[in-house]
Amino acid sequence: MGLRATVIKKYEIEYGNTQGFNYGSDVLASLIYEFCNDYYVGDDGYGGSNTDAIWEVDKDEFAGMLEDIKKMSQEELDDILGRHHTFNDEWPKEEVIRVLEGFLNETPENSNYVRFAWL
Repeated sequence: MGLRATVIKKYEIEYGNTQGFNYGSDVLASLIYEFCNDYYVGDDGYGGSNTDAIWEVDKDEFAGMLEDIKKMSQEELDDILGRHHTFNDEWPKEEVIRVLEGFLNETPENSNYVRFAWL
């Protein structure tokens, strides 16, 4: 690691086609908190919303999370979501899997992280 800061001259974001979790940042955050260790989910500490930042999750941990969710029942998924957020919206397991698979499949092969932006 270097000792002095250097400006980044080019930083490009190309959005993928998979979208999901409308008004459900708590759902995705709940899953990340439960299954992953290497992540960043926003909140700059200056009063900004965690959906203002780009989220990053280790790709291998994300893939492991997805496989674990595929093996669990809807009730087990609901229990995990209930531990980390307070609203009672139902999130069908099939929809959660569809969105997570899309995020993983659209992540570039050479990237170590799955990245999300909230639009």
